[in-house]
Amino acid sequence: MSLSAEALMEGEEKRAAAIVFGPENGAVAEMPAFEAAREAYAKRYCHLYATGFAIQPDARRLIEQAGNGDHHVELLGPDMFDPVDMDSGHREGADVPTWFPDTDYNGLCLHVCRAFFPKTSAWEGLKRSPHGEFDENVWPHLSGTISAPFRVGAYGRISVKAMDDRGGELMVVNPLSEAETEA
Repeated sequence: MSLSAEALMEGEEKRAAAIVFGPENGAVAEMPAFEAAREAYAKRYCHLYATGFAIQPDARRLIEQAGNGDHHVELLGPDMFDPVDMDSGHREGADVPTWFPDTDYNGLCLHVCRAFFPKTSAWEGLKRSPHGEFDENVWPHLSGTISAPFRVGAYGRISVKAMDDRGGELMVVNPLSEAETEA
């Protein structure tokens, strides 16, 4: 759980807002802000408030955009062709090794704005590496199948590239004008 508290916002209808407190002697960092924004979004809070000694610029940008997102993308999983069996089948999003959304695809090149690695069992060796130290808060973010909320960009298109275990790539481009918006 990333959120510290919740409050009821008075108005025409009472709606819950989320609150996250930063460290006592440090700045609110991007990863805790991301986790708080993700949790607040999933629980449909109307606002997210972060308070602390200071806030890092990337964390501030993330929190300011958390309630302003019009869209999010969810990886449901690709349909894959098995050349051995000559059969196609569906893979769940959580079983995909990696996927990369570009939330403002320009039609020329993929600009990876986020990276996800849902099939985290492939990363167990990296976690146990004797030369590496990793913050445990990173893994839930990396293993996601739902992006953080984002706004429609200048090009109005999203592109998602997913890769399978063999290195095969699947890329889908969709205009955001046809997408459902979040209420």
